[in-house]
Amino acid sequence: MIDEVWVAGAGAQGIKVDNERGPAALTVRGSLVEGAHRVGVHSAGAELALESSVVRGTLESGEVEGTGVGANRGEGNTLPQASDGRFGRGIEVHALDTPNGRSGLVLRSSLVEESVDSGLALFGSVATLEETAVRGTRSSADGLQGNGVTIVKDPGDSEATLTGVRIEASDGAAVASFGASVALARSTIECNFIDLNVETESGTAGKITDGGQNQCGCQGVSVPCRAKSAGLAPPEPLPEAL
Repeated sequence: MIDEVWVAGAGAQGIKVDNERGPAALTVRGSLVEGAHRVGVHSAGAELALESSVVRGTLESGEVEGTGVGANRGEGNTLPQASDGRFGRGIEVHALDTPNGRSGLVLRSSLVEESVDSGLALFGSVATLEETAVRGTRSSADGLQGNGVTIVKDPGDSEATLTGVRIEASDGAAVASFGASVALARSTIECNFIDLNVETESGTAGKITDGGQNQCGCQGVSVPCRAKSAGLAPPEPLPEAL
């Protein structure tokens, strides 16, 4: 449990949990993670819950690298690592290609803002988002679109349920599904370049199901919440060595 902690200016990631030493789970509550490089909060093959927390201002890879808080690795790794000017994700949850490598995320009553590449990136995992805002996601220097929430079928099936979520001001799509199954209900999609995007990945078509009471548009002008394909390319997960 990480409760009411401020993690500022960390290197390769602000908070990380993984299953390197066996099954792992972490709850982050009432905390602020800001100014991390590459990713604010990172789960690899573990269960992660964030409640009433803020992840903001995540930066692309910079000259200062290292982990602020590491769970299941003992302590934070503050040693410098190679800089490649990539990523900048608010939260990443990805499965490992091992028998017990699937990850899960519960994100509740939280804010993810001012990320690069993706506000939330989910790979081969299951996520539940409730009463959460994702805003101001920017495109990255290496050309990734700046999606608010990205869900990818990689290495296995991926699915997400979004309820009471607000996603706004994304340079790319508010929600981008690459071969993944997404359920969206009671959510607001406001002033994004693309509202809902679906692409085929690993032979599976992406799907976004409208559960009702969703609102799409910008500055008071409403449009139907319809998923479409804009030919977007899926991002890659962070390297496991981080």
